[in-house]
Amino acid sequence: MRWLIVTAAVALLPSLIGSDLTGTWIGTLPKRGRTPAKDVALQLVQRGQDLTGKVYNDAGTSDSILSGSVRGGQVYFEVDALEQAGNQINIVRYRYEGTVCEGGIEVTREMAAARDASSGNSIPVRRRWDSDQQDRERRFRHFRLDPLARSTPSRRWEPD
Repeated sequence: MRWLIVTAAVALLPSLIGSDLTGTWIGTLPKRGRTPAKDVALQLVQRGQDLTGKVYNDAGTSDSILSGSVRGGQVYFEVDALEQAGNQINIVRYRYEGTVCEGGIEVTREMAAARDASSGNSIPVRRRWDSDQQDRERRFRHFRLDPLARSTPSRRWEPD
């Protein structure tokens, strides 16, 4: 009986470890038009189904995850990022949705909303002259995140 319990625990261990997304994840937002590819890193902390952490970008800035969750291999979180558009600073809400697969996370990032940082006025994220396809290409980015490091409990050395 003990052998059966140990065998079942060993068999389940990879799926339990694989379901925890706590750690550092890296990826590259692909080049779009004249905008070059951008590296992105995420520091994720998963507690049950809740997901928190930060998103780091090429500019050296970071943005905290506002609300995040992991359910059945599906990942969802939102981030508010400060971005400059000419002489105006905007707060842009990005919505990330992804699927855990093959040791990584396939992610779609959507520019969901924007507002002027000083006045708080809403800014349309869809340009009225864009076709549906142009809008999708401009507001949605697909990329893959791979684990850089995962948090693991450190072992404490004890003498024999």
